[in-house]
Amino acid sequence: MTHEPITCVPEDEVEDLRQVMIERQVRRVPVVNTDGVLVGIVAQADIAREDGAASDREVGRIVEAISEPRSDLQA
Repeated sequence: MTHEPITCVPEDEVEDLRQVMIERQVRRVPVVNTDGVLVGIVAQADIAREDGAASDREVGRIVEAISEPRSDLQA
């Protein structure tokens, strides 16, 4: 289990969440309500299919950026 997972709330902007996923190299982010109760999960595929991802090239860039291994992150 992940210690102190990254979470978001339903009101968060997709672009902000996309950036967090890329920076933290995570493929899924739990969505919690104001009480901290899980209400959903945003997956890498959800971000890639979001309306703002206009082209196959952009979808590929998003998936690659999230999946790219980074040496500066600890496991």
